[in-house]
Amino acid sequence: MNGVSDSSLSLTQIAAVQNSISLSPNSVSPVLKSTLTITLASDYATALVKEDFTATLLSDTNSTFTKDLYIMSVDDAAKTVTVKFGGAPSG
Repeated sequence: MNGVSDSSLSLTQIAAVQNSISLSPNSVSPVLKSTLTITLASDYATALVKEDFTATLLSDTNSTFTKDLYIMSVDDAAKTVTVKFGGAPSG
């Protein structure tokens, strides 16, 4: 880099994501407001910080339809992220 040759450093990249995710509840009414809990693997590598997360719903049938969810809280000890699904707009 920048004309300097040095092979004293190395970088190892893992081939696959190591953490699993579960969602509770796994089904909600599309009309009513609901609280969802996302649980990460217990060995999730970094501390959970609310400001580091965003959550967006994507439609399976219409890729242009998205809905942002509100991140309510995170629990680093339990490795959970709690989000609010706002339900359908009224009217």
